[in-house]
Amino acid sequence: RLSAKVSKARLTAQVRRKYDFCITAASPTTSAEGEDVVRLIYDTLMKLAPALAVTRNRGDPTCTQESLRNGNVKDSFNLVVAMTQSSMKCQELISELRVA
Repeated sequence: RLSAKVSKARLTAQVRRKYDFCITAASPTTSAEGEDVVRLIYDTLMKLAPALAVTRNRGDPTCTQESLRNGNVKDSFNLVVAMTQSSMKCQELISELRVA
């Protein structure tokens, strides 16, 4: 059901976006468990809602540059942030939140 609702919203939106969701977390040096949560959310969405266009900024070996991560955030309708105890100490995550 979620896929159908998001797909309908994507069609009726006035703005074209590349992704429906962008999943991110703090850098592994600040919060080691954040990447595991991002991977789990990404795998679950890919399995249960394959019609969604989902990207991730952490846990993806191809997404290493800050400009690419900020581009993913700009090209997404929704930003999903996996918060951990020390995640707000990460300057990279704060810059991604500012871009959103």
